[in-house]
Amino acid sequence: MNRKALVLAAAFCTVPTIAFSDGRDNLMRALSNCAQLTIASSRLACYDRLAPEFDRYLKSPAAAPPPPVTKEEKESRFGLDNLFGGGEEKPQTTPQQFGEERVEKTQEQVARAKEEEIDSITAHLTDYALNAFGKFTVFLDNGQIWQQLDADSGKAHFDRDPRRVKVKIERAIFGTYSMTISGNTKLFKVKRVR
Repeated sequence: MNRKALVLAAAFCTVPTIAFSDGRDNLMRALSNCAQLTIASSRLACYDRLAPEFDRYLKSPAAAPPPPVTKEEKESRFGLDNLFGGGEEKPQTTPQQFGEERVEKTQEQVARAKEEEIDSITAHLTDYALNAFGKFTVFLDNGQIWQQLDADSGKAHFDRDPRRVKVKIERAIFGTYSMTISGNTKLFKVKRVR
């Protein structure tokens, strides 16, 4: 084994034992560093040095449950699931989330989730825009932006002063959302864009 490879392997393999107080991110970086080693014996030695850190990480107590979500936080998140394709599973970004959608929930967990879920929000417009096909985009006073679906055939009519327009957005079937606009009798299919 040449001297340069040994120095490089030593540098990569000593980093994990120094920096692991920061947790998962450092562990993943160290694992990535090991994977980049081209000499098989150095790569294996690097992985072997990481094994105890993985054991410690996996055996560490789970993080404390998040604090309760306020009504304002729930409303600010309302409709964001359609940014992931409407009704599809959200991306899993941590090892703890991986596969959890398949774990059967207890009746208590289902009831708690139902209590926490909101089914509608109401807000006033700050502005609106119409595209060339007459489909609207509304800007709400809570900072959210909602857009009429291309497949929706309804034509909305807005007051000249958008601040006088109130909307109600509700969950609909198959992960979709419906909007009622004051001054309109039609129900519009919408999606949240921000």
